[in-house]
Amino acid sequence: MDINRRAGLLAKPRRRTASVPFMTAEIDRQTRILDAAERRFLVDGFERCSVESIANDARASKREIYRDWKSKSDLFIAVANRIFADADVDLLAARPENREMRPTLVFLARHLFDLFVTDRNRDLFRASVVAIRHFPDLASDIHSKRLTAWAQFGGYFEELIAGNKIQVAGAYAAANRFGSLCVEGSRYLLGYPAPAEPIRAMQSAKMVDLFLNGYRVSAADPLADPIGQDQQAAHAATSPVTRPPVQTRMSPHKQAAMFDALLREFLEKGYHRANMAIVATAVGASKSTIYRQFGSKEGGFEQLVMRRVQQLAEAEPFALIPGETLESALARLCRNILDRHLTPDNIAIVRALIEESRTFPELGRKYYDSALMLSVRALRMVLHHYDVAEPDDPTVRAFHVLATYGSRFIAFPTPPNDDERAALSDEATAIFLHGVAVSQESSQ
Repeated sequence: MDINRRAGLLAKPRRRTASVPFMTAEIDRQTRILDAAERRFLVDGFERCSVESIANDARASKREIYRDWKSKSDLFIAVANRIFADADVDLLAARPENREMRPTLVFLARHLFDLFVTDRNRDLFRASVVAIRHFPDLASDIHSKRLTAWAQFGGYFEELIAGNKIQVAGAYAAANRFGSLCVEGSRYLLGYPAPAEPIRAMQSAKMVDLFLNGYRVSAADPLADPIGQDQQAAHAATSPVTRPPVQTRMSPHKQAAMFDALLREFLEKGYHRANMAIVATAVGASKSTIYRQFGSKEGGFEQLVMRRVQQLAEAEPFALIPGETLESALARLCRNILDRHLTPDNIAIVRALIEESRTFPELGRKYYDSALMLSVRALRMVLHHYDVAEPDDPTVRAFHVLATYGSRFIAFPTPPNDDERAALSDEATAIFLHGVAVSQESSQ
């Protein structure tokens, strides 16, 4: 069902012949409910938030809420609609006087990044990711609504294609690629603070140059500082204090079974609903044994994620094939990275870390960095083997974003099939090596 029909910004009044004072009171009441719903959804998340808590915050009854919105899901969509509407500006009308391609794309890239890293947008993404687990249709609706924000970029890309400025398979797919590159994928959803003003400007310009002309042009103008490395976390929330686990005499086989049960519980239900008693039953142990092993539920989640970090660090390195070209090797590497990214366990862990990014910001950064470093090591090895220019840190991070398609498949419930993955990997390689500009002269 179309998202705009399911839940508008304001529900339609029940009486068509209502007086003006009545209409005003209705709008005020609905606005008050939406304000409260936004506060609760963005702070507590979709799963933790209840209609009762929204009603209390709005000083309204649950009956009043259900009169205008059929369910918590419909109310969440109404909140998302309002947030998207607030961010809906005609960027192409506001773009700089200089209508050349590069300055226009830099302007668009900067706006996208500034919008993406706002607390309001990140909290909405966090809340909608939680909905994927139990309400996939709702998550698809939110994702589709988010993608409509790219429509004006797709329209501009169609202009560039018609003017023989860029060469891409499709304008709207290219707009999505451009957007994920500009916001650096899921990095800023996983506990990383947004960079300072000067770094944002340089980052936007660098990503545009990479997108247009490939990594050699982008790497020629390195950033002064690594992005986000020297800044404090954006959220004031700190990781919970966890009780250290007690060493137990548990066989390696039983430990592995316990981690598998813990993984299933967290990934199927999420951190909030995970029940340690179910983990204990699954491995034939007592609940106290589980808590002695992990110290707490928080400790179990932390150990689970850090175990995956260790597994990534010990992953088999990417191997070159004698006689293959640089482009072929990079396409195969992109496919390798994409397949690893799309494993159900990885997708579920990333979603859980985004969901709990306020509570475990450092854990999210560690997990993101572990996957990133695997990509970085392989990329540097491939480029060194073919004796081509070495990219700087922001550029290799961009390669990881291109290979994984950023946060697209974190937010979208359905993964791509085998043929789609192959096409996406070829596309990522072509952008990284050559860019999409018809010629470097046309990108100035």
